[in-house]
Amino acid sequence: MSVFWIAWKSIKHRGFASVLTIASMTLGVMLVVSVLTIHGVVKRSFSNNGEVGYDLIIGAKGGNLQLALNSVYYLSQPVETIPYEYLMAFKDQSFREKEIRHSIHYKAHRSRVSILEANRAHHELMGLGGPAGLASELTLDAYDQKYTAATGMFDDGLFEAMNYVDFAIPILLGDYFDEFRVVATTSDFFDDRLLEFPEGDGLNGLVPEDGDGFEDDDGFAEFNSDEFDGFGDEPTSEVKSYEELQKVRFEFAEGRALEDYSETNQHYECVLGYRVAKETKKGIGDTIKITHGVPASEGGDAALHAGTSYIVVGVLKQMNRPEDRVAFVNMEGFFVMNDHANEMMTDTERDATATDEDVQRDEESRKAKTFAEQLAENRLRLPLEQRRISCVLLASATDRGLSVCSPAIHKNVNKGYLDKTTDWTDYPPPRLQKAASAIFPIAEIDQLFVFIVTPIQTVLLILTFMICVVSGISILVSIYNSMSDRRHEIAVMRALGANQANVFTIILVESSMLGLFGLGLGWILGHGLIALSSPYVDSYAGVSVGFFDLASPINEYLAFIPFNISAEFFLLPGILILTVLVGLVPAVSAYRTDVSQNLGK
Repeated sequence: MSVFWIAWKSIKHRGFASVLTIASMTLGVMLVVSVLTIHGVVKRSFSNNGEVGYDLIIGAKGGNLQLALNSVYYLSQPVETIPYEYLMAFKDQSFREKEIRHSIHYKAHRSRVSILEANRAHHELMGLGGPAGLASELTLDAYDQKYTAATGMFDDGLFEAMNYVDFAIPILLGDYFDEFRVVATTSDFFDDRLLEFPEGDGLNGLVPEDGDGFEDDDGFAEFNSDEFDGFGDEPTSEVKSYEELQKVRFEFAEGRALEDYSETNQHYECVLGYRVAKETKKGIGDTIKITHGVPASEGGDAALHAGTSYIVVGVLKQMNRPEDRVAFVNMEGFFVMNDHANEMMTDTERDATATDEDVQRDEESRKAKTFAEQLAENRLRLPLEQRRISCVLLASATDRGLSVCSPAIHKNVNKGYLDKTTDWTDYPPPRLQKAASAIFPIAEIDQLFVFIVTPIQTVLLILTFMICVVSGISILVSIYNSMSDRRHEIAVMRALGANQANVFTIILVESSMLGLFGLGLGWILGHGLIALSSPYVDSYAGVSVGFFDLASPINEYLAFIPFNISAEFFLLPGILILTVLVGLVPAVSAYRTDVSQNLGK
């Protein structure tokens, strides 16, 4: 009879005690595996999803971490909004001119000019032209040119003019489709975003921190790439083609990206993330309605935007990124929905100036058509002064593969230079949030892990390892306490020909089998617990975990170990060795059993 069979029979003979011992080990292994794996998956997901193709986020001042969680991972509550004019500081002249032509300020000025032109034409008809008319025309043209030039519509934006910017994409948060976040944005959002550049590390890391060394005489940080010529080494790596470069891609399972304006759907197109489409069973050609401020499960139906629907034109492929959980809608359509426009007067000012006729007319208009319907019918856009956005996703310009301009942008935005970009209009809305903040999203997430997640994880790991040690001791206690009842069995085995080494081996095998059972069950239940908790982890952390996800590499916990292998492949054998070691004490006790004294008992 083999030692394994004898050990198995011994475990079955002490069934209840063996089950308790295995359960203790199972609990310890389950907790260790769960903590290690969930921490590893969440950390990897946050790190991988942090590779977004842009290096700065421009948003309202407040919680930097909250701004990063909102803009990158679509978690937490939305932060305060910022003026749409801040976006124009990072855009070129053609974009600025188009936007300013849709402002109240510009249209009011053009109305005044039209009146003056009508008066001049009237004077000409009355025979009052001549030199006076020519002087009037020249004066009017000069006035018109000076007034429109003051808006900055013929110039590049503040940062674009200094070649600081690669791209700038606005997003606006705050609404929900079913249980999922709605992100209003432009078609640029779905363009490929480079994560690496072909130029190589030409500057050799010589980048001033926080914009130091970039300031001009006016205090505004500037950068000139020519100043860096000759610094660093020449690129040594082979230049990659554009297709070979690592980038964030948005690939579609069906359909296409939304368009800024479509003749068929106007400004009301949307794209669904993989999970949104899967769980809501929406596809190409379906319509969705969104709720204002709260998801449907929290009373969102009461805040449903009546009369406004979006047409699904695309469904993204599964990316295992936060975008899987988002419905993207056209920002132009989002702006004109009820409650999404900045008011041009405060409630007090409106009450003070409104007449009974105004109130009645407003009420009749509201009953007849919504504001969104009126704008859509006339293909109008929300005036620039009434627009606000949550943040700007900004990729700074690079020099030989390095984002050399991002420190200067970061410093100047936080100094308040963007506040000056809203001075061009005579119609700023009241209580407008003008305080802007620039953050490095990856740095904020790293700080989250360094100062919050990692200390908590360390405490949990210490507790779970202590549970494993206690479980190992329980195996020791269980087998050792049974030794007084087993001395007669051991004496009989010795009398039948078993030597001391056989007895020693049987006890060690029994201890190891108890550990293996606990180890296997603990691993299965631990990963089962991870799979069951996946919806909750996804809801609160925005990442997906599954049964076969493994813990982080061992060198993330023990830096002196050079192996880049999951900690589970070291942990599980370590626990098995622990069970063998704790089995040594009862095995030695069995080895020393006196046959003559115990054979007759």
